[in-house]
Amino acid sequence: MSIVSRLLLTAVVGFVALAPARAHAGNGAALVKLMPEDASIMIVADVANARSSPLFKKGLDALLAANTNASAQFTALGIDPATAFDTIAIGGVGSLSKLDEDRMVIVAEGPGVAKLVTAIGKDKTVVAKKFHGVTYWTGGNQDFSLAVVQKRIVMARTAGIEKAIDLASGKGKNAAKSPKAAALRGAIAATDTRHAVWIAAVLPPEATSQAAGMGVTMQSLSFGATLSANLDLEIKVVTAAEKDATTAANLISGQLKQATQALGGMGLAAAAKTIVVDHTGAILRLGMTLTESEIVALGKLMGAGSMFGH
Repeated sequence: MSIVSRLLLTAVVGFVALAPARAHAGNGAALVKLMPEDASIMIVADVANARSSPLFKKGLDALLAANTNASAQFTALGIDPATAFDTIAIGGVGSLSKLDEDRMVIVAEGPGVAKLVTAIGKDKTVVAKKFHGVTYWTGGNQDFSLAVVQKRIVMARTAGIEKAIDLASGKGKNAAKSPKAAALRGAIAATDTRHAVWIAAVLPPEATSQAAGMGVTMQSLSFGATLSANLDLEIKVVTAAEKDATTAANLISGQLKQATQALGGMGLAAAAKTIVVDHTGAILRLGMTLTESEIVALGKLMGAGSMFGH
């Protein structure tokens, strides 16, 4: 499979894997100030943006049907998973395939925060502690702790929760200002944060080395997905200069026929016809739209045949 086929397929699989489980609302870009100073990846989901889509409802219903224990817990807590949280952001060091959980921070905003805190207070297995005047809870079988700072849920590994609390309280060095996160901020700046789900990430050395071998200097990548009647996908790659973006666009355009054939063989023929490749300055952009039936076809390829109720 060509590089463009792999890139587009990775984007599709990434959204289908992430969106139903992590859908949430709000632009989320400002939450970079709550992320570690050396963060190299940030994932944001906007439920408020997505929840009006029939595809969102179908995906969430299918997810809850497949996870009856989670569904029962939401019911017992009086929490509607579709409306509980508006914005969820995940930031950390690493990549989607290898995220360092010990340095990961999860932030959630929305009306479900108060209900969740009430439920935690009733849980006998949970231990409450305080750090700089902020209560956080830990215990059970999970090595994660949770706090509420400025009406936001903040989660991190127990060993890192106190640092996460300081970040959420506006103390300490964070990714919004630190020179260590400059490349991540560049990726976020290139991202269309109006998407229901977006990801900004610094490219790992192996990816930049591969691109360099083709005469392209790549720095970071962003991915966006929006649910409407269809699934609209967008990938942006921040390169070192406009000439790099031009070279990359030409290389991908030269492989579109091969990519179309490969995607068609996976039941994504209509989506393949919607592929667009262009660039603005040093930023390369790829776009594609999938229909509901194509999402189902892809779900079956991934072994998720019950996706969207099919």
